[in-house]
Amino acid sequence: MSSIAAECGVTHATVSNVLRNNLKVRIKQQTRTTILQEAIRSGFHSRPDQRIDAHKRQIAFIFLDTDFAYQGFSLYHALLQELKIREETYRYNIQPYGCERDDLDKTLYKAVCEDKADAVLLSRYGGPEHINSLVARLPVPLIYLEDLKGLHCSSIGAKSDDIGKLAAEHLHLFGYRYFASFGIKRTYTQERQKGFLQTLRALDIERDRIIELEDELTVIGGTTMTKALISQKINEPIGIFCHSNLIAHGVLQACYDQKISVNSRFGIVAGDDNEFCTYSHPTLTALNLNPAQHAETLLEMLKRTFNGGGKETHAITPSLIQRQSTKPLKSY
Repeated sequence: MSSIAAECGVTHATVSNVLRNNLKVRIKQQTRTTILQEAIRSGFHSRPDQRIDAHKRQIAFIFLDTDFAYQGFSLYHALLQELKIREETYRYNIQPYGCERDDLDKTLYKAVCEDKADAVLLSRYGGPEHINSLVARLPVPLIYLEDLKGLHCSSIGAKSDDIGKLAAEHLHLFGYRYFASFGIKRTYTQERQKGFLQTLRALDIERDRIIELEDELTVIGGTTMTKALISQKINEPIGIFCHSNLIAHGVLQACYDQKISVNSRFGIVAGDDNEFCTYSHPTLTALNLNPAQHAETLLEMLKRTFNGGGKETHAITPSLIQRQSTKPLKSY
């Protein structure tokens, strides 16, 4: 602890209180963050390793904004399940951690310094500058679970622009000539939207036949955007690409509230597939992000990383599962 105290310009007692998470002592949040980051960077270990599975490689799987990761984007949940099924073959112990974005440093300290993780898997966090700053201060390898360019670490994720491309091609094939994109442009979903819009342009869809609406990536957001779309009084069926399955469920809720038959007015494609897409009414056409392939590729990446391999980038191609929310139009 003395070296951490010297590096951060604080007392040994301050470092001790921060690392023991003693909240009774008044310490500035910035000071706490600085101490945690230095402890992580230096590979400080707070206690001897006494776990019965200490002979296995310890892999920290960090979910940021836990509810968001589990409910809105089922890939991470499904990926964790697939990893746990396979971990014994590789003699790994995949340990999940859920935390809010503001508590990431605290969670990294627990994973790396207390639980002695040999590698970190990180869910959606931010742009390359945020990820690279983590890479610079982590003493263990980091693998980012998104297809993102410009990283200083390995990464794996579904090809985001292909998600939008497949949705556009499917809706166009089924005869839709009006289209809507539901999501948020400023988040990771902008790549999904980009693929959707570029494909529509390549299919010679006129700009005034494409409606872009923005709201939260939630059921309420989907409901709000659907009601806004209905208010435009477009008399032709509209193909809707929802950037997440939560938005798609919001579209269904709005149709129920307005007593609208979904298939008579809309064709709906959800950006993420999960079990709820098969239980909705109608069932939702969705993009399968292939968690099993993600898991197998990721475990091999970890194996090569531990054997001294360099940075790798893998983009997993999604596939579309057609269900009841999209049907060929009668005029098609």
